[in-house]
Amino acid sequence: MPQRSDLSREALKQAFAQRLLTTPMNKISVRDIVTTAHVARSTFYRNFEDKEDFLTWLQNDLVSETSQQLAGIRQTELDFTAFYRFAEENRNFMKAFLVGQRWPAFVTALYQQATTHFQVILAAEHTAIPNDILTSFILGGHIKIFETWLATNDTRSPEQMNTYHQQLGTKLLASLQG
Repeated sequence: MPQRSDLSREALKQAFAQRLLTTPMNKISVRDIVTTAHVARSTFYRNFEDKEDFLTWLQNDLVSETSQQLAGIRQTELDFTAFYRFAEENRNFMKAFLVGQRWPAFVTALYQQATTHFQVILAAEHTAIPNDILTSFILGGHIKIFETWLATNDTRSPEQMNTYHQQLGTKLLASLQG
């Protein structure tokens, strides 16, 4: 059973994401967050020193949650179904941070996690293109597809989006080896 502080943090996190859909990040106050979360201001300060501490925790938490979805991807196969399911369940949250407000620190941390993962996958591939260049190219395409899916409220299922990713990745790698 989740601890009360875990539930409070989750409520604050969801409230912040909700506010972020309509308000620039630097304009969201602690008061805005606690009001939207329907929690006492003291609850916020029991968990965090200030807004910056909250944002640091939030970034680490989001990167960890998102990375867990990438970690489930087998090293020899690009299967993003779990990642898309996670994103679908957290669509407003992901949309707010990746598309709407473009939280640079979060985007950078997430990109670094994905880069590490792709470099492991691509280490087994033998192409004339260096892995860092190939990783940047593939990730750029994956990110753009994902952002478009989020931004347009595309109704394609996580399974369908995974199929597109697999087909594009497989065709690209096959063309580079052939």
